Amino acid sequence: MHAIKPGSNRQNTSFLSRSFLLAGLFLIWLTVPIAGLAQSKQFVRLEIHGLSKSLKKQVLTYVDVTAEMGIEEIPEYINALKSNATRSLQAIGYYKSEISAKHSSYKTSTTIKLHIKAGAPSRLRAIEINLSSNDNDRSEFHKELRSLELMQGQVFNHGTYEQAKAKLVKTAQFLGYFDAKFNRSQVLISKTDNSADVFIDYDLGDRYNISHVIYNQDLFTNNFLSKWQNFETTVPYRASYVRDLTVNLQKSGYFNKVRVVPDIQSASNYELPLIVDLTPTKENSVGMGIGFATDTKLRFKTNWLRPHTNRHGHTFESNASVSKSRQDFSVGYRLPQKSNPANNTYSLDIGLLNERTDDTFSQQRTLEIAEHRLTKSKWQRNLFIRLENNRFDVGDSTDKINLLLPGVELTRLSSTSGIHPNKGRYFSMRIMAAQRSFFSDLNMLKATATGKLLTSWDEKNYLIARTELGALHTSSFDRVPTTHRYFAGGDNSIRGYSYQEISPKNENNESIGGQFLTTASVEYNRYFSEKFAVAAFTDAGRAFSDNSEPTRIGIGIGLRWRSPVGSLRIDLAHGIDNDNSPYRIHLAIGPEL
Repeated sequence: MHAIKPGSNRQNTSFLSRSFLLAGLFLIWLTVPIAGLAQSKQFVRLEIHGLSKSLKKQVLTYVDVTAEMGIEEIPEYINALKSNATRSLQAIGYYKSEISAKHSSYKTSTTIKLHIKAGAPSRLRAIEINLSSNDNDRSEFHKELRSLELMQGQVFNHGTYEQAKAKLVKTAQFLGYFDAKFNRSQVLISKTDNSADVFIDYDLGDRYNISHVIYNQDLFTNNFLSKWQNFETTVPYRASYVRDLTVNLQKSGYFNKVRVVPDIQSASNYELPLIVDLTPTKENSVGMGIGFATDTKLRFKTNWLRPHTNRHGHTFESNASVSKSRQDFSVGYRLPQKSNPANNTYSLDIGLLNERTDDTFSQQRTLEIAEHRLTKSKWQRNLFIRLENNRFDVGDSTDKINLLLPGVELTRLSSTSGIHPNKGRYFSMRIMAAQRSFFSDLNMLKATATGKLLTSWDEKNYLIARTELGALHTSSFDRVPTTHRYFAGGDNSIRGYSYQEISPKNENNESIGGQFLTTASVEYNRYFSEKFAVAAFTDAGRAFSDNSEPTRIGIGIGLRWRSPVGSLRIDLAHGIDNDNSPYRIHLAIGPEL
Protein backbone atom coordinates (compact mmCIF):
# COMPACT_ATOMS: atom_id res chain seq x y z
CA MET A 1 0.00 0.00 0.00
CA HIS A 2 1.03 3.43 -0.72
CA ALA A 3 0.47 6.00 1.86
CA ILE A 4 -1.49 9.12 0.96
CA LYS A 5 0.34 12.29 1.65
CA PRO A 6 -1.53 14.84 3.67
CA GLY A 7 -2.88 17.83 1.59
CA SER A 8 -2.93 16.03 -1.82
CA ASN A 9 -6.76 15.88 -1.92
CA ARG A 10 -7.00 19.62 -1.27
CA GLN A 11 -4.65 20.31 -4.19
CA ASN A 12 -6.72 18.21 -6.59
CA THR A 13 -9.86 20.01 -5.52
CA SER A 14 -8.22 23.37 -6.07
CA PHE A 15 -7.09 22.28 -9.55
CA LEU A 16 -10.61 21.21 -10.51
CA SER A 17 -12.07 24.48 -9.25
CA ARG A 18 -9.64 26.52 -11.33
CA SER A 19 -10.45 24.39 -14.37
CA PHE A 20 -14.18 24.92 -14.02
CA LEU A 21 -13.64 28.68 -13.54
CA LEU A 22 -11.53 28.93 -16.67
CA ALA A 23 -14.09 26.93 -18.65
CA GLY A 24 -16.87 29.25 -17.47
CA LEU A 25 -14.92 32.35 -18.42
CA PHE A 26 -14.21 30.81 -21.83
CA LEU A 27 -17.92 30.14 -22.40
CA ILE A 28 -18.79 33.70 -21.37
CA TRP A 29 -16.16 34.99 -23.80
CA LEU A 30 -17.70 32.92 -26.59
CA THR A 31 -21.28 34.08 -25.90
CA VAL A 32 -20.63 37.83 -25.45
CA PRO A 33 -20.07 38.60 -29.17
CA ILE A 34 -23.09 36.50 -30.10
CA ALA A 35 -25.37 38.35 -27.62
CA GLY A 36 -23.95 41.65 -28.74
CA LEU A 37 -24.67 40.74 -32.35
CA ALA A 38 -28.25 39.76 -31.51
CA GLN A 39 -28.87 43.10 -29.78
CA SER A 40 -27.04 45.35 -32.26
CA LYS A 41 -29.11 48.02 -34.07
CA GLN A 42 -29.61 47.86 -37.83
CA PHE A 43 -30.00 50.94 -40.03
CA VAL A 44 -33.12 50.23 -42.10
CA ARG A 45 -33.76 51.43 -45.65
CA LEU A 46 -37.17 50.92 -47.27
CA GLU A 47 -37.71 50.63 -51.03
CA ILE A 48 -41.13 50.48 -52.71
CA HIS A 49 -41.39 49.09 -56.24
CA GLY A 50 -44.25 48.66 -58.68
CA LEU A 51 -46.35 51.77 -57.88
CA SER A 52 -46.88 55.12 -59.57
CA LYS A 53 -45.51 58.21 -57.87
CA SER A 54 -48.91 59.19 -56.39
CA LEU A 55 -49.66 55.70 -55.05
CA LYS A 56 -46.16 55.43 -53.61
CA LYS A 57 -46.73 58.73 -51.80
CA GLN A 58 -50.05 57.38 -50.45
CA VAL A 59 -48.34 54.28 -49.03
CA LEU A 60 -45.56 56.30 -47.42
CA THR A 61 -48.12 58.42 -45.54
CA TYR A 62 -49.43 55.27 -43.82
CA VAL A 63 -46.34 53.16 -43.12
CA ASP A 64 -44.04 53.86 -40.20
CA VAL A 65 -40.55 54.19 -41.67
CA THR A 66 -38.16 53.38 -38.82
CA ALA A 67 -34.55 54.49 -39.11
CA GLU A 68 -33.05 51.69 -37.02
CA MET A 69 -34.06 48.61 -35.04
CA GLY A 70 -32.76 45.30 -33.71
CA ILE A 71 -32.24 42.62 -36.32
CA GLU A 72 -34.61 40.28 -34.48
CA GLU A 73 -37.40 42.90 -34.88
CA ILE A 74 -37.22 43.02 -38.67
CA PRO A 75 -39.60 40.12 -39.51
CA GLU A 76 -42.35 41.61 -37.35
CA TYR A 77 -41.68 45.05 -38.85
CA ILE A 78 -42.03 43.66 -42.39
CA ASN A 79 -45.43 42.16 -41.52
CA ALA A 80 -46.54 45.56 -40.17
CA LEU A 81 -45.32 47.27 -43.37
CA LYS A 82 -47.35 44.92 -45.55
CA SER A 83 -50.46 45.36 -43.41
CA ASN A 84 -50.22 49.15 -43.37
CA ALA A 85 -49.49 49.33 -47.09
CA THR A 86 -52.59 47.23 -47.77
CA ARG A 87 -54.77 49.56 -45.66
CA SER A 88 -53.27 52.64 -47.29
CA LEU A 89 -54.28 51.44 -50.75
CA GLN A 90 -57.73 50.37 -49.57
CA ALA A 91 -58.30 53.91 -48.28
CA ILE A 92 -58.23 55.19 -51.88
CA GLY A 93 -60.13 52.30 -53.43
CA TYR A 94 -57.47 49.69 -54.24
CA TYR A 95 -58.76 46.50 -52.61
CA LYS A 96 -56.95 43.91 -54.76
CA SER A 97 -53.36 44.82 -54.07
CA GLU A 98 -50.65 42.13 -53.88
CA ILE A 99 -47.63 42.77 -51.70
CA SER A 100 -44.43 40.76 -51.30
CA ALA A 101 -41.37 41.68 -49.30
CA LYS A 102 -37.67 40.80 -49.38
CA HIS A 103 -34.85 42.01 -47.17
CA SER A 104 -31.10 41.71 -47.07
CA SER A 105 -29.04 42.41 -43.97
CA TYR A 106 -25.39 43.32 -43.64
CA LYS A 107 -23.29 44.06 -40.60
CA THR A 108 -25.06 47.31 -39.65
CA SER A 109 -27.80 47.85 -42.24
CA THR A 110 -30.87 46.17 -43.67
CA THR A 111 -32.64 46.95 -46.95
CA ILE A 112 -36.33 46.05 -47.19
CA LYS A 113 -37.94 45.92 -50.62
CA LEU A 114 -41.72 45.97 -50.94
CA HIS A 115 -43.01 44.84 -54.34
CA ILE A 116 -46.60 46.02 -54.73
CA LYS A 117 -49.15 45.42 -57.45
CA ALA A 118 -52.02 47.84 -56.82
CA GLY A 119 -54.50 46.04 -59.05
CA ALA A 120 -57.66 47.59 -60.47
CA PRO A 121 -59.39 50.19 -58.25
CA SER A 122 -62.99 49.92 -57.03
CA ARG A 123 -65.28 52.45 -58.65
CA LEU A 124 -68.51 53.93 -57.33
CA ARG A 125 -71.49 52.04 -58.72
CA ALA A 126 -74.53 52.81 -56.55
CA ILE A 127 -74.91 56.02 -54.50
CA GLU A 128 -78.02 56.20 -52.35
CA ILE A 129 -78.37 59.20 -50.04
CA ASN A 130 -81.66 59.56 -48.21
CA LEU A 131 -82.53 62.63 -46.13
CA SER A 132 -85.54 62.61 -43.85
CA SER A 133 -86.92 65.53 -41.85
CA ASN A 134 -89.98 66.11 -39.72
CA ASP A 135 -90.58 69.56 -41.25
CA ASN A 136 -90.34 68.33 -44.87
CA ASP A 137 -88.13 71.31 -45.79
CA ARG A 138 -84.89 69.96 -47.22
CA SER A 139 -84.31 72.45 -50.02
CA GLU A 140 -81.03 73.80 -48.63
CA PHE A 141 -79.73 70.28 -48.07
CA HIS A 142 -80.39 69.39 -51.68
CA LYS A 143 -78.04 72.22 -52.67
CA GLU A 144 -75.36 70.57 -50.54
CA LEU A 145 -76.06 67.16 -52.09
CA ARG A 146 -75.19 68.54 -55.51
CA SER A 147 -71.81 69.70 -54.18
CA LEU A 148 -70.83 66.35 -52.62
CA GLU A 149 -67.86 64.83 -54.46
CA LEU A 150 -69.47 61.41 -54.86
CA MET A 151 -70.11 60.52 -58.51
CA GLN A 152 -70.76 57.26 -60.25
CA GLY A 153 -67.76 55.87 -62.07
CA GLN A 154 -65.10 57.65 -60.02
CA VAL A 155 -62.54 55.68 -58.00
CA PHE A 156 -63.87 55.20 -54.49
CA ASN A 157 -62.00 57.16 -51.83
CA HIS A 158 -62.71 56.73 -48.13
CA GLY A 159 -61.55 60.28 -47.45
CA THR A 160 -64.04 61.72 -49.95
CA TYR A 161 -66.78 59.54 -48.45
CA GLU A 162 -66.03 60.77 -44.91
CA GLN A 163 -65.88 64.37 -46.12
CA ALA A 164 -69.34 63.97 -47.66
CA LYS A 165 -70.70 62.75 -44.34
CA ALA A 166 -68.96 65.58 -42.46
CA LYS A 167 -70.46 68.11 -44.87
CA LEU A 168 -73.95 66.80 -44.14
CA VAL A 169 -73.30 67.06 -40.40
CA LYS A 170 -71.90 70.60 -40.74
CA THR A 171 -74.88 71.72 -42.81
CA ALA A 172 -77.27 70.22 -40.28
CA GLN A 173 -75.59 72.14 -37.46
CA PHE A 174 -75.50 75.32 -39.55
CA LEU A 175 -79.26 75.14 -40.23
CA GLY A 176 -80.32 74.19 -36.71
CA TYR A 177 -80.94 70.45 -37.06
CA PHE A 178 -79.17 69.76 -33.78
CA ASP A 179 -80.69 66.26 -33.33
CA ALA A 180 -79.67 64.94 -36.75
CA LYS A 181 -78.20 61.43 -36.85
CA PHE A 182 -77.14 58.72 -39.30
CA ASN A 183 -79.47 55.76 -39.40
CA ARG A 184 -77.13 54.13 -41.90
CA SER A 185 -73.75 55.00 -43.37
CA GLN A 186 -72.26 52.05 -45.16
CA VAL A 187 -69.92 51.18 -48.04
CA LEU A 188 -70.12 47.75 -49.68
CA ILE A 189 -67.03 46.73 -51.62
CA SER A 190 -67.19 43.99 -54.29
CA LYS A 191 -63.76 42.67 -55.20
CA THR A 192 -65.29 40.52 -57.93
CA ASP A 193 -66.31 43.41 -60.18
CA ASN A 194 -64.21 46.16 -58.52
CA SER A 195 -67.22 48.20 -57.40
CA ALA A 196 -68.23 50.23 -54.35
CA ASP A 197 -71.81 50.96 -53.28
CA VAL A 198 -72.51 53.85 -50.87
CA PHE A 199 -75.61 53.96 -48.66
CA ILE A 200 -76.36 56.99 -46.43
CA ASP A 201 -79.59 57.47 -44.48
CA TYR A 202 -79.46 60.78 -42.60
CA ASP A 203 -82.34 61.63 -40.28
CA LEU A 204 -82.45 65.41 -39.79
CA GLY A 205 -85.23 65.42 -37.22
CA ASP A 206 -86.76 68.79 -36.35
CA ARG A 207 -85.26 72.17 -37.11
CA TYR A 208 -84.88 74.53 -34.16
CA ASN A 209 -86.14 78.13 -34.19
CA ILE A 210 -84.67 81.18 -32.46
CA SER A 211 -87.27 82.16 -29.86
CA HIS A 212 -85.56 85.28 -28.43
CA VAL A 213 -82.16 86.84 -27.71
CA ILE A 214 -80.84 87.39 -24.19
CA TYR A 215 -78.25 90.18 -23.83
CA ASN A 216 -76.16 89.89 -20.68
CA GLN A 217 -75.15 93.52 -20.13
CA ASP A 218 -76.45 96.69 -18.48
CA LEU A 219 -75.09 99.47 -20.73
CA PHE A 220 -77.78 99.72 -23.40
CA THR A 221 -81.44 98.97 -23.82
CA ASN A 222 -82.34 95.62 -25.33
CA ASN A 223 -84.27 97.49 -28.03
CA PHE A 224 -81.08 99.29 -29.08
CA LEU A 225 -79.00 96.09 -29.19
CA SER A 226 -81.70 94.23 -31.12
CA LYS A 227 -81.07 96.64 -34.02
CA TRP A 228 -77.67 94.99 -34.51
CA GLN A 229 -79.43 91.75 -35.45
CA ASN A 230 -80.03 91.01 -39.12
CA PHE A 231 -82.90 88.65 -38.24
CA GLU A 232 -86.20 88.66 -36.44
CA THR A 233 -86.95 86.33 -33.56
CA THR A 234 -89.00 83.16 -34.03
CA VAL A 235 -87.15 82.38 -37.26
CA PRO A 236 -85.48 79.10 -38.21
CA TYR A 237 -81.98 78.94 -36.78
CA ARG A 238 -78.99 79.66 -38.99
CA ALA A 239 -75.37 79.80 -37.83
CA SER A 240 -74.86 82.86 -40.04
CA TYR A 241 -77.21 84.80 -37.74
CA VAL A 242 -74.89 84.03 -34.83
CA ARG A 243 -71.81 84.95 -36.85
CA ASP A 244 -73.22 88.24 -38.19
CA LEU A 245 -74.50 89.37 -34.79
CA THR A 246 -71.09 88.63 -33.28
CA VAL A 247 -69.28 90.61 -35.98
CA ASN A 248 -71.68 93.56 -35.78
CA LEU A 249 -71.32 93.88 -32.02
CA GLN A 250 -67.53 93.51 -32.21
CA LYS A 251 -67.32 96.26 -34.85
CA SER A 252 -69.54 98.59 -32.81
CA GLY A 253 -66.63 99.62 -30.58
CA TYR A 254 -68.75 99.25 -27.45
CA PHE A 255 -67.44 95.84 -26.34
CA ASN A 256 -64.10 94.16 -25.70
CA LYS A 257 -65.53 90.64 -25.88
CA VAL A 258 -68.62 89.29 -27.63
CA ARG A 259 -69.85 85.72 -27.31
CA VAL A 260 -73.08 84.54 -28.99
CA VAL A 261 -74.20 80.92 -28.52
CA PRO A 262 -77.45 78.99 -28.98
CA ASP A 263 -78.77 77.71 -25.65
CA ILE A 264 -79.77 74.20 -26.72
CA GLN A 265 -80.14 73.02 -23.11
CA SER A 266 -82.95 75.52 -22.54
CA ALA A 267 -84.82 74.64 -25.74
CA SER A 268 -88.50 73.83 -25.48
CA ASN A 269 -90.60 72.48 -28.35
CA TYR A 270 -87.62 73.10 -30.63
CA GLU A 271 -87.52 76.81 -29.69
CA LEU A 272 -84.21 78.03 -28.29
CA PRO A 273 -82.80 81.37 -27.13
CA LEU A 274 -79.51 82.94 -28.20
CA ILE A 275 -77.31 83.97 -25.29
CA VAL A 276 -75.16 87.06 -25.89
CA ASP A 277 -72.40 87.64 -23.32
CA LEU A 278 -70.92 91.14 -23.62
CA THR A 279 -67.89 92.64 -21.91
CA PRO A 280 -67.89 96.45 -22.39
CA THR A 281 -64.88 98.52 -23.30
CA LYS A 282 -63.50 101.04 -20.83
CA GLU A 283 -65.68 104.06 -20.20
CA ASN A 284 -62.81 106.31 -21.28
CA SER A 285 -59.93 105.33 -23.52
CA VAL A 286 -56.88 107.59 -23.85
CA GLY A 287 -54.05 106.89 -26.23
CA MET A 288 -50.77 108.66 -26.95
CA GLY A 289 -48.16 108.04 -29.58
CA ILE A 290 -45.08 109.34 -31.29
CA GLY A 291 -44.13 108.80 -34.90
CA PHE A 292 -41.94 109.99 -37.71
CA ALA A 293 -42.48 110.43 -41.43
CA THR A 294 -40.38 112.26 -43.97
CA ASP A 295 -43.25 114.61 -44.86
CA THR A 296 -44.25 115.62 -41.33
CA LYS A 297 -40.99 114.87 -39.44
CA LEU A 298 -41.41 114.06 -35.73
CA ARG A 299 -45.08 113.86 -34.80
CA PHE A 300 -47.01 113.51 -31.53
CA LYS A 301 -50.54 112.12 -31.41
CA THR A 302 -53.16 111.78 -28.72
CA ASN A 303 -56.68 110.41 -28.71
CA TRP A 304 -59.56 110.41 -26.21
CA LEU A 305 -62.50 108.10 -26.85
CA ARG A 306 -65.70 107.81 -24.82
CA PRO A 307 -67.41 104.85 -26.57
CA HIS A 308 -70.69 104.70 -24.63
CA THR A 309 -71.72 108.22 -23.70
CA ASN A 310 -75.32 107.18 -23.03
CA ARG A 311 -77.74 104.22 -23.33
CA HIS A 312 -78.46 105.13 -26.96
CA GLY A 313 -74.93 104.33 -28.15
CA HIS A 314 -73.66 107.87 -28.76
CA THR A 315 -69.86 108.17 -28.99
CA PHE A 316 -67.52 111.09 -28.34
CA GLU A 317 -63.97 111.29 -29.67
CA SER A 318 -61.21 113.88 -29.82
CA ASN A 319 -57.88 113.73 -31.66
CA ALA A 320 -54.75 115.84 -31.80
CA SER A 321 -51.71 115.48 -34.04
CA VAL A 322 -48.80 117.90 -33.72
CA SER A 323 -45.63 118.17 -35.80
CA LYS A 324 -43.39 121.03 -36.83
CA SER A 325 -45.16 121.57 -40.16
CA ARG A 326 -48.71 120.44 -39.31
CA GLN A 327 -51.05 120.78 -36.33
CA ASP A 328 -54.43 119.06 -36.51
CA PHE A 329 -57.15 119.08 -33.82
CA SER A 330 -60.65 117.61 -34.02
CA VAL A 331 -63.60 116.58 -31.89
CA GLY A 332 -66.40 114.34 -33.12
CA TYR A 333 -69.78 113.07 -31.96
CA ARG A 334 -71.32 109.90 -33.48
CA LEU A 335 -74.97 108.93 -33.38
CA PRO A 336 -76.00 105.48 -34.66
CA GLN A 337 -79.14 105.42 -36.77
CA LYS A 338 -82.03 103.71 -35.00
CA SER A 339 -83.02 101.55 -37.97
CA ASN A 340 -79.55 100.10 -38.70
CA PRO A 341 -76.91 101.22 -36.18
CA ALA A 342 -74.42 98.57 -37.31
CA ASN A 343 -73.95 100.16 -40.74
CA ASN A 344 -75.47 103.65 -40.63
CA THR A 345 -74.49 106.61 -38.44
CA TYR A 346 -74.67 110.39 -38.21
CA SER A 347 -71.68 112.49 -37.22
CA LEU A 348 -70.83 116.02 -36.15
CA ASP A 349 -67.16 117.07 -36.41
CA ILE A 350 -65.31 120.25 -35.55
CA GLY A 351 -61.70 120.67 -36.65
CA LEU A 352 -58.75 123.04 -36.73
CA LEU A 353 -55.80 122.57 -39.12
CA ASN A 354 -52.59 124.57 -39.43
CA GLU A 355 -50.11 123.51 -42.13
CA ARG A 356 -46.91 125.16 -43.33
CA THR A 357 -44.63 124.19 -46.21
CA ASP A 358 -41.69 126.04 -47.74
CA ASP A 359 -44.00 128.12 -49.96
CA THR A 360 -47.48 128.03 -48.35
CA PHE A 361 -49.36 128.42 -45.08
CA SER A 362 -52.93 127.31 -44.38
CA GLN A 363 -55.24 127.72 -41.43
CA GLN A 364 -58.58 125.98 -41.71
CA ARG A 365 -61.52 125.78 -39.30
CA THR A 366 -64.25 123.27 -40.16
CA LEU A 367 -67.70 122.19 -39.04
CA GLU A 368 -69.10 119.10 -40.78
CA ILE A 369 -72.37 117.22 -40.49
CA ALA A 370 -72.53 113.87 -42.26
CA GLU A 371 -74.58 110.74 -42.79
CA HIS A 372 -72.63 107.50 -43.21
CA ARG A 373 -74.31 104.51 -44.83
CA LEU A 374 -73.17 101.09 -46.01
CA THR A 375 -74.95 100.23 -49.25
CA LYS A 376 -76.12 96.75 -50.26
CA SER A 377 -73.23 96.54 -52.69
CA LYS A 378 -70.77 97.16 -49.78
CA TRP A 379 -69.89 100.73 -50.70
CA GLN A 380 -69.45 103.18 -47.84
CA ARG A 381 -71.43 106.28 -48.84
CA ASN A 382 -70.98 109.52 -46.94
CA LEU A 383 -73.24 112.52 -47.57
CA PHE A 384 -71.94 115.67 -45.92
CA ILE A 385 -72.21 119.39 -45.70
CA ARG A 386 -69.06 121.16 -44.63
CA LEU A 387 -68.55 124.73 -43.43
CA GLU A 388 -64.99 126.05 -43.79
CA ASN A 389 -63.21 129.19 -42.69
CA ASN A 390 -59.85 129.43 -44.50
CA ARG A 391 -56.92 131.80 -44.13
CA PHE A 392 -53.94 131.08 -46.34
CA ASP A 393 -50.71 132.47 -47.72
CA VAL A 394 -49.44 131.33 -51.10
CA GLY A 395 -46.75 133.11 -53.08
CA ASP A 396 -47.23 136.84 -52.57
CA SER A 397 -50.96 136.70 -51.78
CA THR A 398 -52.90 136.32 -48.55
CA ASP A 399 -56.64 135.71 -48.42
CA LYS A 400 -59.56 134.65 -46.24
CA ILE A 401 -62.31 132.51 -47.71
CA ASN A 402 -65.54 131.07 -46.31
CA LEU A 403 -67.00 128.01 -48.05
CA LEU A 404 -70.12 125.92 -47.58
CA LEU A 405 -69.45 122.63 -49.32
CA PRO A 406 -72.11 119.95 -49.71
CA GLY A 407 -70.68 116.73 -51.11
CA VAL A 408 -70.62 112.97 -51.36
CA GLU A 409 -67.86 110.43 -50.80
CA LEU A 410 -67.84 106.78 -51.88
CA THR A 411 -65.26 104.28 -50.64
CA ARG A 412 -64.86 100.55 -50.88
CA LEU A 413 -62.21 98.28 -49.43
CA SER A 414 -61.99 94.56 -50.06
CA SER A 415 -59.02 92.49 -48.94
CA THR A 416 -57.97 89.25 -47.36
CA SER A 417 -58.11 89.27 -43.60
CA GLY A 418 -55.41 90.58 -41.31
CA ILE A 419 -53.32 93.70 -41.02
CA HIS A 420 -50.98 92.38 -43.74
CA PRO A 421 -53.27 91.11 -46.54
CA ASN A 422 -51.87 89.43 -49.63
CA LYS A 423 -54.67 90.63 -51.95
CA GLY A 424 -56.93 93.65 -51.87
CA ARG A 425 -58.51 96.62 -53.59
CA TYR A 426 -59.35 100.12 -52.44
CA PHE A 427 -61.28 102.83 -54.24
CA SER A 428 -62.38 106.26 -53.08
CA MET A 429 -64.15 109.13 -54.84
CA ARG A 430 -65.08 112.50 -53.34
CA ILE A 431 -67.06 115.30 -54.98
CA MET A 432 -67.99 118.65 -53.40
CA ALA A 433 -69.08 122.07 -54.62
CA ALA A 434 -69.47 125.66 -53.45
CA GLN A 435 -71.70 128.46 -54.75
CA ARG A 436 -71.58 132.18 -54.09
CA SER A 437 -75.36 132.16 -53.86
CA PHE A 438 -75.14 129.52 -51.12
CA PHE A 439 -73.03 131.11 -48.35
CA SER A 440 -69.66 130.81 -50.13
CA ASP A 441 -67.14 133.42 -51.30
CA LEU A 442 -66.52 131.70 -54.67
CA ASN A 443 -67.86 129.12 -57.09
CA MET A 444 -65.96 125.84 -57.06
CA LEU A 445 -66.41 122.19 -58.06
CA LYS A 446 -63.83 119.65 -56.91
CA ALA A 447 -63.54 115.91 -57.60
CA THR A 448 -60.81 113.51 -56.45
CA ALA A 449 -60.50 109.74 -57.00
CA THR A 450 -57.99 107.28 -55.55
CA GLY A 451 -57.42 103.62 -56.38
CA LYS A 452 -55.06 100.98 -54.97
CA LEU A 453 -54.44 97.37 -55.89
CA LEU A 454 -52.48 94.76 -53.94
CA THR A 455 -51.85 91.32 -55.40
CA SER A 456 -49.42 88.43 -54.92
CA TRP A 457 -48.74 85.18 -56.73
CA ASP A 458 -47.06 83.44 -53.77
CA GLU A 459 -45.91 84.19 -50.23
CA LYS A 460 -42.79 86.06 -51.38
CA ASN A 461 -43.80 88.15 -54.41
CA TYR A 462 -46.15 91.14 -54.11
CA LEU A 463 -47.21 93.85 -56.56
CA ILE A 464 -48.72 97.15 -55.41
CA ALA A 465 -50.23 99.71 -57.77
CA ARG A 466 -51.96 103.01 -56.99
CA THR A 467 -53.29 106.03 -58.79
CA GLU A 468 -54.84 109.37 -57.86
CA LEU A 469 -56.76 111.76 -60.09
CA GLY A 470 -58.10 115.19 -59.23
CA ALA A 471 -59.80 118.11 -60.93
CA LEU A 472 -60.83 121.54 -59.70
CA HIS A 473 -63.18 123.76 -61.73
CA THR A 474 -63.41 127.43 -60.79
CA SER A 475 -63.24 130.86 -62.37
CA SER A 476 -61.42 132.27 -59.33
CA PHE A 477 -58.41 130.00 -58.85
CA ASP A 478 -56.36 132.73 -57.15
CA ARG A 479 -58.88 132.73 -54.30
CA VAL A 480 -59.00 128.93 -53.84
CA PRO A 481 -57.53 127.96 -50.44
CA THR A 482 -54.31 125.94 -50.64
CA THR A 483 -56.03 123.03 -48.87
CA HIS A 484 -58.14 122.59 -52.04
CA ARG A 485 -55.35 123.00 -54.59
CA TYR A 486 -53.41 120.03 -55.89
CA PHE A 487 -49.78 119.28 -55.07
CA ALA A 488 -47.66 116.16 -55.59
CA GLY A 489 -44.48 114.75 -54.13
CA GLY A 490 -43.69 113.06 -50.84
CA ASP A 491 -43.95 109.72 -49.05
CA ASN A 492 -47.37 108.72 -50.41
CA SER A 493 -47.16 110.49 -53.75
CA ILE A 494 -44.12 110.73 -56.04
CA ARG A 495 -41.08 109.62 -54.09
CA GLY A 496 -37.79 111.26 -54.93
CA TYR A 497 -39.38 114.70 -54.42
CA SER A 498 -40.09 116.57 -51.22
CA TYR A 499 -43.57 117.04 -49.79
CA GLN A 500 -45.81 119.08 -52.17
CA GLU A 501 -42.76 120.06 -54.24
CA ILE A 502 -44.45 119.25 -57.55
CA SER A 503 -46.89 121.96 -58.66
CA PRO A 504 -47.06 125.02 -60.90
CA LYS A 505 -44.68 127.84 -59.83
CA ASN A 506 -45.08 131.61 -59.72
CA GLU A 507 -42.51 134.08 -60.98
CA ASN A 508 -40.54 133.62 -57.73
CA ASN A 509 -40.35 129.84 -58.30
CA GLU A 510 -42.72 129.21 -55.41
CA SER A 511 -45.20 126.32 -55.49
CA ILE A 512 -48.75 127.63 -55.79
CA GLY A 513 -50.70 124.42 -56.47
CA GLY A 514 -52.61 123.29 -59.54
CA GLN A 515 -56.13 122.66 -60.74
CA PHE A 516 -55.48 119.07 -61.81
CA LEU A 517 -53.63 116.05 -60.45
CA THR A 518 -52.54 112.77 -61.99
CA THR A 519 -50.21 110.33 -60.19
CA ALA A 520 -49.50 106.62 -60.56
CA SER A 521 -47.17 104.14 -58.92
CA VAL A 522 -46.06 100.54 -59.43
CA GLU A 523 -44.09 98.75 -56.72
CA TYR A 524 -42.68 95.22 -56.44
CA ASN A 525 -41.91 93.64 -53.04
CA ARG A 526 -39.82 90.51 -52.62
CA TYR A 527 -39.88 88.94 -49.14
CA PHE A 528 -36.63 87.24 -48.16
CA SER A 529 -38.00 86.26 -44.72
CA GLU A 530 -41.39 86.12 -43.04
CA LYS A 531 -41.38 89.83 -42.11
CA PHE A 532 -38.76 91.55 -44.25
CA ALA A 533 -38.78 92.44 -47.95
CA VAL A 534 -36.88 94.49 -50.47
CA ALA A 535 -38.81 96.78 -52.82
CA ALA A 536 -38.33 98.44 -56.19
CA PHE A 537 -40.73 101.11 -57.45
CA THR A 538 -41.50 103.74 -60.05
CA ASP A 539 -43.75 106.76 -59.35
CA ALA A 540 -44.93 109.26 -61.95
CA GLY A 541 -47.35 112.16 -62.19
CA ARG A 542 -47.88 115.88 -61.99
CA ALA A 543 -49.97 118.63 -60.41
CA PHE A 544 -50.78 121.20 -63.09
CA SER A 545 -53.08 123.91 -64.39
CA ASP A 546 -52.18 123.54 -68.06
CA ASN A 547 -50.51 120.89 -70.17
CA SER A 548 -47.18 122.68 -70.22
CA GLU A 549 -46.30 121.20 -66.82
CA PRO A 550 -43.99 118.17 -67.28
CA THR A 551 -44.62 114.74 -65.83
CA ARG A 552 -42.26 113.96 -62.96
CA ILE A 553 -40.84 110.45 -62.46
CA GLY A 554 -39.27 109.02 -59.34
CA ILE A 555 -37.56 105.63 -59.02
CA GLY A 556 -36.03 103.88 -56.08
CA ILE A 557 -35.53 100.90 -53.84
CA GLY A 558 -36.70 100.23 -50.30
CA LEU A 559 -36.98 97.94 -47.31
CA ARG A 560 -40.25 96.65 -45.83
CA TRP A 561 -41.00 95.35 -42.34
CA ARG A 562 -44.31 93.82 -41.30
CA SER A 563 -44.74 95.57 -37.96
CA PRO A 564 -47.65 94.95 -35.54
CA VAL A 565 -49.32 98.21 -36.68
CA GLY A 566 -48.78 97.93 -40.43
CA SER A 567 -46.02 97.95 -42.98
CA LEU A 568 -42.95 100.06 -42.15
CA ARG A 569 -41.56 101.42 -45.42
CA ILE A 570 -38.07 102.90 -45.82
CA ASP A 571 -37.32 104.12 -49.34
CA LEU A 572 -34.35 105.63 -51.13
CA ALA A 573 -35.68 107.48 -54.19
CA HIS A 574 -34.43 109.75 -56.94
CA GLY A 575 -36.26 112.13 -59.23
CA ILE A 576 -34.91 111.34 -62.70
CA ASP A 577 -36.05 114.51 -64.50
CA ASN A 578 -33.22 116.49 -62.94
CA ASP A 579 -29.64 115.17 -62.80
CA ASN A 580 -28.95 117.46 -59.84
CA SER A 581 -31.95 116.16 -57.88
CA PRO A 582 -30.74 114.69 -54.58
CA TYR A 583 -31.50 111.18 -53.41
CA ARG A 584 -34.24 111.28 -50.79
CA ILE A 585 -35.05 108.94 -47.94
CA HIS A 586 -38.77 108.42 -47.36
CA LEU A 587 -40.15 106.82 -44.21
CA ALA A 588 -43.79 105.86 -43.63
CA ILE A 589 -45.79 103.33 -41.62
CA GLY A 590 -49.33 102.05 -41.95
CA PRO A 591 -51.49 99.57 -43.89
CA GLU A 592 -50.82 99.03 -47.59
CA LEU A 593 -54.50 99.66 -48.45
